[in-house]
Amino acid sequence: MRDAGHANTVGYFNGDDEAPRTIAEADLAAIAMLADQGLDAYLSVKVPALRFEPGLLAEIARAAKARGIGLHFDAHAPEDADRTFAAVDAADAAGVATGCTLPGRWRRSVDDARRVKDRAL
Repeated sequence: MRDAGHANTVGYFNGDDEAPRTIAEADLAAIAMLADQGLDAYLSVKVPALRFEPGLLAEIARAAKARGIGLHFDAHAPEDADRTFAAVDAADAAGVATGCTLPGRWRRSVDDARRVKDRAL
């Protein structure tokens, strides 16, 4: 895919009853697979599924940085946005190539766009 100029995004869709550690293990396995395959790809992180656990998010960020895989943080609900942005900020500060989804339909969307407009996300 890289030679064809296509980037990829891979994300684990968890079941409602899965523990955050199980989800993190799936994310870590995806990082390893993407790196081992040499794919131009990001891992799409579902922060609410990880219950916003900073330790798990830091572990995923460290693995992504070590393997040269970017992280993309999905938007799930307006009430989750501030904690999701905290995860974005932490990954970005750790030196991980970081991106995030900015929904256009939320009341807060314009402010969120201003928040990230001058950053290399």
